[in-house]
Amino acid sequence: MNRLITLSWVVLAMGCAGPRYDFEDLPDVPIALVYRNMTEAEQASDAFYKMQEKLRTARTGIRSRMPKNTLNFDDVAQTFGVYGSSEQRAASMLGRMALLDPRTGTIETVDWAPRGSRPLAWSADHQRLLYLSLRRGMPHIYERDFRTGDITPITHTRRRHLDACYCGEDAIVFSAFLPSGGTRLYRRQAGSGKAQPITDGPIDFAPTCAPDGSTVYWASRQQEGFETISSRDLTDPDAEVRVLTRGRHPSATPDGEWLLYSAKTRGGWKVWRMRTDGTGRHPLGRGADWEHQPTASTEGGYVVFVTTPDEKEVHFSVWVRPLDGDLDRPLSIDGEGLHPVW
Repeated sequence: MNRLITLSWVVLAMGCAGPRYDFEDLPDVPIALVYRNMTEAEQASDAFYKMQEKLRTARTGIRSRMPKNTLNFDDVAQTFGVYGSSEQRAASMLGRMALLDPRTGTIETVDWAPRGSRPLAWSADHQRLLYLSLRRGMPHIYERDFRTGDITPITHTRRRHLDACYCGEDAIVFSAFLPSGGTRLYRRQAGSGKAQPITDGPIDFAPTCAPDGSTVYWASRQQEGFETISSRDLTDPDAEVRVLTRGRHPSATPDGEWLLYSAKTRGGWKVWRMRTDGTGRHPLGRGADWEHQPTASTEGGYVVFVTTPDEKEVHFSVWVRPLDGDLDRPLSIDGEGLHPVW
């Protein structure tokens, strides 16, 4: 049974001169995201700090004091009815996939995707949704058709997958781990079971495509440790990869004119935008927190993104910002939102 949670919205002016807007002005289409209630959010935060403590102890041999008010996992497991494998226990604090109505602030957790699933991309008509979910311990990509209610597995191999996007009307691009390590991108045409590699790796992920499917953009992790955003013309088999800029989380706007992405600045990671050829790079807004995972609304007038107080990326909030960068508005939810897809 779906669970309905009403969100309270808070208006926060950023001292900019742009016009105000009401949430009624936002597109009347849902935002898919991952929702974690307060218990799940605190459990995830506690697990993060425990992992940091283990890494610190292994590196220095010095054990520091853990933060107080940590949660007892057995209590959490009993609350959510999670018993059994470590995979099930890990999924219990990953939250549930949900659909947010941006106009009313109502969020509905879905019952057709298991806990721990993550939305990836909407189709152009907003009737189909790609999402990532575990199958026999392996992350695979699925598609939900909202017109029929059908769920279709997109990937079938034994490889692990990270993300995917629609690429035009009849293709899907997804990332998969290589047997030798690393990841690369593949494209599969509708009706074809054979996926063709379109990048060489060694670590390529987070694909997004031009609306007509002519170009794919993605993030890559370089050996030096930083991330870059690249593109490739899919209409030319001999086209070379173009490195556009440093950054991560690329997302194409519906008109195909811009790429939204997160760039590292002196103030942390911030939402930027640039032309699809890499020109016209500039920050989008002046928020105080670190900003991640931007994605444009269906008509391209707004962007939804996730913020964290700092680089630890433990506590997550979801914000909406016009593409002119003039006014941010946060969602005040009883918990956390991650991986929004508009």
